[in-house]
Amino acid sequence: MPSDSEALFLEQVRDALDHFYDRAVLNQHPLLIMLGLPTTPASAIPPLQQCLANAIDALKPDTTVPKHTPAWRDYHILHLRYVEALSSAEVAEQLGVSERQLRRDHNHAVLALADVLRTLADVPPEQGALDRDIEQLGAAPASALTVRNWWVQSRC
Repeated sequence: MPSDSEALFLEQVRDALDHFYDRAVLNQHPLLIMLGLPTTPASAIPPLQQCLANAIDALKPDTTVPKHTPAWRDYHILHLRYVEALSSAEVAEQLGVSERQLRRDHNHAVLALADVLRTLADVPPEQGALDRDIEQLGAAPASALTVRNWWVQSRC
């Protein structure tokens, strides 16, 4: 069972994703402070939107990971739904799954994204959660290392 801080963080991630292209919301979102992002945008793209897009890209598995793995599905769901701004029905159609299955897979994808963002925010996850989730996603160890290295170097 997630702690209150983990549940709040996940709620904030979901809310930010729901407002991915809403500058007014993203420029005042509580996740800005949680992630240590600038609260005054210096560019045309809100810092939180850029951070979320970068985090989604960081979840993209290495090309050596088979295309049918959950890691690829998570990446495609988040990329199609938020970066490309497709509807849930369109994402389900592109992935060849029912909308009900997409909702289940979407929840899994958001949890994977939150784990990566949690690392940046220093919100303590359950011990070993990132390693366990990366393993369950079917990502190669190199992919796990890539995600960690990306966060250390970029900080969004």
